[in-house]
Amino acid sequence: MRFKHIIWDWNGTIIDDASLSLDILNQTLTKRRLQPLSLEKYRASFDFPVSEFYERLGFDFSKESVDKVGREFVDAYNKAQANCPMRNGILEILKRVADSPEMSQSVLSAYEKSCLSAAVKMRKLERFFDFVSGLDNIYAGSKEALGKRHIAKINLPAGSVLMVGDTLHDFDTAKAMGIPCALLCGGHFSRQRLETAGVPVFDNTEELMRYLSL
Repeated sequence: MRFKHIIWDWNGTIIDDASLSLDILNQTLTKRRLQPLSLEKYRASFDFPVSEFYERLGFDFSKESVDKVGREFVDAYNKAQANCPMRNGILEILKRVADSPEMSQSVLSAYEKSCLSAAVKMRKLERFFDFVSGLDNIYAGSKEALGKRHIAKINLPAGSVLMVGDTLHDFDTAKAMGIPCALLCGGHFSRQRLETAGVPVFDNTEELMRYLSL
């Protein structure tokens, strides 16, 4: 077995929340008389840091603060995320990794850390993870620095640790940590964008499970 530890992204990878995130985003766009997005256009354009993505959509942060817009989204998301499903098949992978004496796993997310911990506990998933790392703010910026602190806690050769995510930012974070990456379609980025990373890209969790030899 090549990989000894899996670092999971949360939003879009474990949790199937792209449609929920888009619904909330479109509400904030419509409120400001800006053009809403289709899911296809969202996956073709969403990016990190989220504040810059919002600016490209027409948000004017000279007239309202990033904090106000970020809080508006996060408050709506936190109220609704409890009803957000997990990715189809992801629980089976988490269970198989947890049951393997040779593997362990953790979560690395741009979600604010207290909200992330609450979401993990609400779904009774904390038993699967050695630890969970989230950002110390609500702005969903880069998690590369957080990733470097995260990987330092894992006492394994870099080649035996795999980052699994659904965006090119997960790929960039894996590069910053010096570890391999695999990407799942169906989250916040289109397959076409994910394929530019030059790493394994999977249409579903069944393909990922085979890749992990589980």
